[in-house]
Amino acid sequence: MSKASWIVVTDFDGTLTEKDVGNVLCEEFLGERFTDIHSRYRRGELGLKEMQQLLWGKFPCPEETFRRRSAEIGRLRPGVVEFLELCQKKSVPLYIASCGLRPYIEPVLRQHLPPDLQSVVRQIRCNEATFDAHGIAEFLPPTTRDDCPYPLDKGAWSSELRAALGKEVKILGIGNGTSDRSFQGHVDELAATEALAKWCTQSSVAHRPFEDFRDLLGVEALRG
Repeated sequence: MSKASWIVVTDFDGTLTEKDVGNVLCEEFLGERFTDIHSRYRRGELGLKEMQQLLWGKFPCPEETFRRRSAEIGRLRPGVVEFLELCQKKSVPLYIASCGLRPYIEPVLRQHLPPDLQSVVRQIRCNEATFDAHGIAEFLPPTTRDDCPYPLDKGAWSSELRAALGKEVKILGIGNGTSDRSFQGHVDELAATEALAKWCTQSSVAHRPFEDFRDLLGVEALRG
């Protein structure tokens, strides 16, 4: 029997990056409006889908400034470069599954990933946006089920990737937050940090805890 090949499906904000880039942008450009909307979300008065529509619809920042500030804010979590170097060496492709926006994800990757590693990132599934002269003109979340609480069902997309790439594919899921809980049951190994790691521990979900991406260099996906 041939050996199964691995892929990595990872969250972006607060996982690949040190900070949640989207939250920092909202703090800077929305101020008290962000504080109010985010507080309502934390209290359970808004779902994530509703919150994002309120935050990103008509976001008051021109595209050039939006992309420049994103690149300045979005420093990578320690060990990401070393992790991707090993992915490249082992021919393990990486897919980004994010509830963030492509117009800030792509500038961060271009600014902070060495050019020879950028090809390791095979695809990004996330929210899209179009801009006019004043800021975001249209916020475009990916299609998801009505009963899914997240703008992107990361677990379902992982399963779609497995089906497209072949049944012998195994998946390492990586995340830090609430929407990354959807990886459960759809990935073969789960690496978790921060809030996701706490939830996994409380819920008795098998996971590999990490802080630095160098903590993940020994995962099965990158061995052999």
